[in-house]
Amino acid sequence: MQGEEKLWKQVICETQVTPEFIIWVQERLAANNQFLEVPHKRGSEAVLDKAMYEAIEAFQISKNLARGGLTYETIHVLNQTKMR
Repeated sequence: MQGEEKLWKQVICETQVTPEFIIWVQERLAANNQFLEVPHKRGSEAVLDKAMYEAIEAFQISKNLARGGLTYETIHVLNQTKMR
C-alpha cells in the first residue's frame, strides 16, 4: 500500500459501553452536526449500531482523526465539544 500509513489505535470494546455512554456520544455527535438524520435511541435501546458507526466515522473525517471504530482519541475530542 503505497502512500498509506497503518496506525494502531486503541478502541472502546463494546462490552465497556453502557447505554448512558452511547447517549453521551450521540449528544456530542449531534452537537457537531453528525447523527442528525437518525433518531436517537434511548435507554436500553441505545446501542452502537451501523448508524452510530457511520456518524462516528463522519465525525472522525471532519476532525481529521484516525478512523476505524470508537477510539479513545475520538472520545477525547468529543469530550471537548461544547454542547448547545
